[in-house]
Amino acid sequence: MYGPCKNPKLTLAGLWEVQLSLEIRSSSDYVQIEPRPFARSVMFYRGGSSSSVADKLTRSSPRLAEMFIPPGQWTAKLSYANASVPTTTGPRMEIYWRDAYAWW
Repeated sequence: MYGPCKNPKLTLAGLWEVQLSLEIRSSSDYVQIEPRPFARSVMFYRGGSSSSVADKLTRSSPRLAEMFIPPGQWTAKLSYANASVPTTTGPRMEIYWRDAYAWW
């Protein structure tokens, strides 16, 4: 999720929604949620440095291990509050996935 925005929430319709209690102040700053096994993390990148923001996930967010996407088509939605900085661009999100072995 790229800024600027406050309290961003990613919703995958019918599956889950994850929300962060933080503000991303610039369009070059972003949060990366990585739910893959052996790489699970929630990192905030700003100006060449990074820090963990896993503690900023809200209680209603699923655990990273539960953030899987079964085969099919899904609708993603980004919702947020406006950031406290003036801007001419809005926030955006990018979703990357890879094929994996399915147990079902």
